[in-house]
Amino acid sequence: MKALVNSVAVYFLFPICFAFALLLVFFHVPDGFYLSLFALLAVVVPVVLLFRVFVHLKLELHKSFKLMTQERKNRFVVIVFCCAVFLSGPVDVYQNGFKLLDPASYAEFNGFGRYVRHISSLCWTLVPIAFIFLSNTKHRLLLIGYALVFPIIIIDRNRLLASFFSLALCLVLESFLPMKNTVAPSKKGRIVILSLVMVLTFAGLGFFRSGEYAFIIESSGGELSGDALPLREIFYYLPSFLQQVVLYITTPVFNFATIVHFDFRNEDFLFSQLAPFGRDMFDTYPYAPVMVPRFNVGTEFYPFLLYGGLPLVLASVIFMAFTFFLAGFLLKRYSNIFTFLIFLKIAHAVVFMGFAPQFYLLLNIGFVFMMLILWGFSSLLNSAKIIDEPVRKIELN
Repeated sequence: MKALVNSVAVYFLFPICFAFALLLVFFHVPDGFYLSLFALLAVVVPVVLLFRVFVHLKLELHKSFKLMTQERKNRFVVIVFCCAVFLSGPVDVYQNGFKLLDPASYAEFNGFGRYVRHISSLCWTLVPIAFIFLSNTKHRLLLIGYALVFPIIIIDRNRLLASFFSLALCLVLESFLPMKNTVAPSKKGRIVILSLVMVLTFAGLGFFRSGEYAFIIESSGGELSGDALPLREIFYYLPSFLQQVVLYITTPVFNFATIVHFDFRNEDFLFSQLAPFGRDMFDTYPYAPVMVPRFNVGTEFYPFLLYGGLPLVLASVIFMAFTFFLAGFLLKRYSNIFTFLIFLKIAHAVVFMGFAPQFYLLLNIGFVFMMLILWGFSSLLNSAKIIDEPVRKIELN
């Protein structure tokens, strides 16, 4: 398990290879489609392998995690940040509405509620904060529970996945710490149970948000046909909630291959992603010749493919790999909560790069800068010894 959690290949290659494996099991591959289908793997795999050969970075997340649990000098700034995230949740619900009561409005915001969501959506950060700064079980469960429940309240499945990802990684890393007078539960058992809970919660939230009929897709056999996918008969033997999960994992890869196959371009996809508050400026941004328009996601690199084809996809993969290695180096060299949160953010985007754009977003850049600013501010306070006495009086554990 320690080798897996510290393996770069696991973060980059296992999820995307798993998506391809599911696609080959449940989809027919139309004639002349094989080269297009494996275009993404042909770009990602060599980049990752070359980085592994030429960039000599050995991730030691378990050692960094142990060091973080032993230091408390950043605690004051973390408390303030944690309170801001925690309190922004009720403000979000008050301003934007209780989305569970009106699932169709999950993407609608009211007034400054759009900006409050930028803070409340950081609920996933409460998970690593709870593991590193809290030893009291009740306090820890409160933060972790909030990080898992709030995305359900606002019907945000991406944030829910981020919270589950953080929880899974922290559980694994904590299992490497020396246990006192306790017997650590099975690492594999905890991860299996957590994975099942994640799948069931994710699928249930999808049904609640979109309705059961939104995931009914007809099969086009072995051909490419509008409003249908070339699904094999075996797909329809799956329970409906598993059909939804399979479609969520496989359709982005299939859509990416479809764009490669047709050599289609639409620059507005990338422009709209980089200008999230001005999408109305790009009239054609939603259009692409995917088979089922309501499943129009196409992996992290979909906008780059639509803008400049596979050469631009290659450049975006290289930059993502470089950023991952840089975040890993930063965490190894300076093990603290801020570098850990940066690493978690980038690692989550890497693991889920086969689904939808989550790395090349303006808000991600803002998050990284915010963590660097908080780190610098905390270091300044500690070096000036401004908060030494107040921090001693704050007992989180």
